Amino acid sequence: MAQDYDVSLKLLFRRSNGVAIQRLLGESIVEWVNVELPRVSNPRVDMLGRTASGEYAHLELQSKNISDLEVRQADYYMSLYVALRKHVRSVVLYVGKAPLSMRPLFQTPDMTYRFRLVDIRELNGEELLASGDLGDAMMALLTEVDKEKVGSRVWPEIEKMEPGKREDTVTEFLIISGLRDLEDWVLERARKLMPLSIDVILENKVLGPAIRRRWEEIEQRAKEQGLQQGIQQGMQQGMQQGMQQGMQQGMQQGEVAMLRRLLESRFGPLPAPVLERLGGATVEELTAIADRAFAAATLEEAFRSS
Repeated sequence: MAQDYDVSLKLLFRRSNGVAIQRLLGESIVEWVNVELPRVSNPRVDMLGRTASGEYAHLELQSKNISDLEVRQADYYMSLYVALRKHVRSVVLYVGKAPLSMRPLFQTPDMTYRFRLVDIRELNGEELLASGDLGDAMMALLTEVDKEKVGSRVWPEIEKMEPGKREDTVTEFLIISGLRDLEDWVLERARKLMPLSIDVILENKVLGPAIRRRWEEIEQRAKEQGLQQGIQQGMQQGMQQGMQQGMQQGMQQGEVAMLRRLLESRFGPLPAPVLERLGGATVEELTAIADRAFAAATLEEAFRSS
């Protein structure tokens, strides 16, 4: 998943040139440069830019702590120097959730190399939100600023986009939100904003595969929670009937209706014998079937003890 976050962040940085870039690299980028380092393994740096002053700046994105970051950065520096014959200023931006534990220094008895290592939480989220750059605002989600402030800045601008660009931007925002376990929060607004665009997002050739499994897990959990709530509501409606017989009947009808929806969502259309069995079951039996249905792999497992 780390590479998926890298893709989204690279797209944000390439599309924007706001406060985040200036705070990290010291000046704006006039051109992003693609460069392959000359060796058998043919490594490629995350982002290499040419600044307004003509210097080169290397921005590396890191979503988890690794033990040999300083060795890798020193290797990148020497390889870039060989390729360009120029000094390249290097910045590593850490965007992970765990506390930063890497160090920005490579040192041997004969060599010392330092680079800048920045935890994105060190950036001023309020400043990013106020910059006027959407990329800055989306990256503010990874800082210490309140997520609702980020949402109030990001969503209105996304709503004004053309459909194709809107789906791409929401997808990037969704993947980035995973770095802070906020996918549910983004999905909740995305469902309201573009309920007919789910397939478009999932088929995005660059980013779609990264979120397909997570999207399906969240959708399934939301569906099951909604059905479970419906079962409880059906029981409550039945209990509100004044007479004991009416109460039992209302509870049973509510249970059957919602349990049928749950079972069909899990296992497809229900055969007639199953429908007949549900219609004749007691409230207690229906509740037991519902409890098993959430974890059952087959329809038979949901009914195994009833």
